[in-house]
Amino acid sequence: MDNAEFAELCQHFARYLLRVGIVSKVYEGYMQVQGSDPDREVDIVYDPMYRLPVLCMSTLDHEVRGVVTQGTHAVLQVPCYYVHPCMTQQVMTELSPSKENYLKMWWHFHANALSALSRNKTSNLSNDPSPL
Repeated sequence: MDNAEFAELCQHFARYLLRVGIVSKVYEGYMQVQGSDPDREVDIVYDPMYRLPVLCMSTLDHEVRGVVTQGTHAVLQVPCYYVHPCMTQQVMTELSPSKENYLKMWWHFHANALSALSRNKTSNLSNDPSPL
């Protein structure tokens, strides 16, 4: 995946999120997703080194700190927490989504993994009523 493909997938994913009632906004190099906690900013950012999307969060429940890394937002250059992309390639290869469903499946994988590790859901996005 390159940055242009990522931008195209973000536009497609934003339309999908709107259909299921979730607000998002696409910016240059990343998209912001509104979760159920207004104090937590959740972004999907393109990582040029791994050539994959990365989930970045402004705050984090203490229960999930063991599965995320603290670092710098690749676009905004502010401190954030992110799910490290080292295993994403393997997971997405096993899921083998179509190009149109890549971010949707990527999101479900990350949202469900974080929700399972935290007593408080990281967002309402894992409650998607539509099938994958």
